[in-house]
Amino acid sequence: MTKNNEIPMSFLIEKQSLKDADGADELEMEIDETNELLYGVNDTPSWLSLIAMGFQQTMVAASGAIVLPLLIASFVCAEHNDAVKLKLIGTTLVMVGVATVLQTVLGVRLPLLQGPSFAFLPAIIAMVKLPEFQCPTSAGTLINGSDNGHDDLVWMPRLQAVQGGYIAASSVQMLLGMSGLVGVLVRYIGPLTVAPLMALLSITIVDKALEQMSLHWISLVSVAALLLFSLYLCNVSVPLPSVTFSPYSVKAKKQRIFGLFPYLLAIILVWTMCLILTYTFFGENDKAARTDLKVKILYSAPWFRLPYPGQWGMPIFKAGVIMGMVGGTVASVVESVGDYQACARVCRQPPPPSHAVNRGIFMEGFGCFLGSCFGGVAMTSFSQNIGVIGSTRVASRNVMVAAGCVFMVMGIFTKFGALLAMLPTPIVGSILCVASASVGGVGLSSIQMIDAAKSRNMSILGLAIMGGLMIPRYLHLHPITVGPPAFKDTINILFGIEMLVGGLIGFILDNTVPGATRAERGLVHEVHELTTNNRLQKSVYQLNDPISKRIRTNPILSRLPIIG
Repeated sequence: MTKNNEIPMSFLIEKQSLKDADGADELEMEIDETNELLYGVNDTPSWLSLIAMGFQQTMVAASGAIVLPLLIASFVCAEHNDAVKLKLIGTTLVMVGVATVLQTVLGVRLPLLQGPSFAFLPAIIAMVKLPEFQCPTSAGTLINGSDNGHDDLVWMPRLQAVQGGYIAASSVQMLLGMSGLVGVLVRYIGPLTVAPLMALLSITIVDKALEQMSLHWISLVSVAALLLFSLYLCNVSVPLPSVTFSPYSVKAKKQRIFGLFPYLLAIILVWTMCLILTYTFFGENDKAARTDLKVKILYSAPWFRLPYPGQWGMPIFKAGVIMGMVGGTVASVVESVGDYQACARVCRQPPPPSHAVNRGIFMEGFGCFLGSCFGGVAMTSFSQNIGVIGSTRVASRNVMVAAGCVFMVMGIFTKFGALLAMLPTPIVGSILCVASASVGGVGLSSIQMIDAAKSRNMSILGLAIMGGLMIPRYLHLHPITVGPPAFKDTINILFGIEMLVGGLIGFILDNTVPGATRAERGLVHEVHELTTNNRLQKSVYQLNDPISKRIRTNPILSRLPIIG
């Protein structure tokens, strides 16, 4: 469903010649109006559908929103402290919701869900390997899960160091967005950068998804349900009761519920199966799929808790940790730029202009800064949720706002967050598997923008993927050991991230190897800006009129690179 002032289009190849911005190369485009969206970016579903679709997006992102705080708790020696883990989860859920609303309304203005960034995890792992941050091995400090003073002396300094690194790194990210540097680089980032980056993102998730899915066979049932609902039954309409109040009437209205809610329906179905099997069939060998395995988290969680700034105390700033976190920021920014382009493509929109990318990166950094100050984790755009948009064909911006509100409610009313944390791990792995596969497919689909007949383009694509796999694995086996600790940690962390290495190789080769025009490289940003309806660009990437008018009348704010 699209509104009259929107033009559903994907910018491929049509038999019309256009000049690029320099007038040097002729470009060809096609407007493809097939595979129409059910809801466009500016569309608003009914309130009931809006809540359900928003909840579905939260369920897909829930694994990362819960897993990363638990991982950080284990790294800072609070693995056995349920109180700390619940506070981390609650704070993270609230700040994920805040960051999502900020990004969707004031940032790049695409339906992007913000979630905990795993790009900073290598820096944290490197930090805890340092002697001063290694966890004590005495039973007294680790087994006792109570929140006593002695336990605080163990985990709190480590968590404060992580918090300080997050704050410094997010400040750098805000500076990158505000300065306009990212927007300049976007004009040189094409499919040969985005495709290997997104493909490597999917590949690197394979190990984590396999680890979780291999715990129990129920994960295969979950994958089968997801594929059945999202692919085979996506166009099947089911009659459902529809109520109107003026005048009052109840009618049967057909809805494509399988296509709209494939993840939500699959989770409900398989979780219910696990609940039934827990009390009828599952034994000691089926612990991973039992629904009563994590019930202690639900009982120990308070009903209501509001996070506040500085809840872990004053942050600690360590040079080595900050450098590693800044490396994670670079990886996160590159991933986010790829996500913006992939999301625009799935939403049938032109690539975001420079000012929208700058604003998106700035708002992402601001969300990270807020999350860090409140004691949460750093955020980035969640690629898995782009895959959900592609599967459901629901690209409504308001759905993501609803998802952000759902996250905030679950974080404040911590019983709901704890209930979500009880989702069996094999089901989480299956969601991660299918959603990440969709992300990789979206990234690789951008290859159709390039001239695949040129060996130059195919060689760059292959080298980027191969290098993105080989270099991090080599550094894992043979890490850099020469130079100051900060230098070693930075190099090992930066070049140990597959998607960053692959995207960087693709970016450098694509912009230095001769033999292809901008059109043959898929760099058609100028053409989009020339041929796209101006109202479409305004309605999607421009800020709302009241905000935009106030900013444009300010002589200082109107000159910022984040304002179009």
